[in-house]
Amino acid sequence: MRLSEAILTGCELSKPLTDKTLIKVDKNGQVYACALGAAGLAAGLKPNEFSYVKLYDLFPALGNVKVSYKADKYNEISSDVLLMVAIWAKNDKEKQSREEIADYVASLGY
Repeated sequence: MRLSEAILTGCELSKPLTDKTLIKVDKNGQVYACALGAAGLAAGLKPNEFSYVKLYDLFPALGNVKVSYKADKYNEISSDVLLMVAIWAKNDKEKQSREEIADYVASLGY
């Protein structure tokens, strides 16, 4: 499964999360996941099994692919970061929807 597809599938399995946490389960059993957490859920990880290492194993592009990311509020300063960092920033800092992030990841071919 491509990373972008996994993020979209994980959106159906969880509610959005933007607090620097991969996944969270509330007292009622409702699952919340960031874009990376959604991908892990879709790939079969259980909430208590999550780690960045497991995500890298499932989706090697997260730790192997560098992308250009505009990190300033004026979109003038760009730097190369790991795909995982770009996804985290889009999710937690920019508060983009997981669906928007999946579209971004798909545009990169992943």
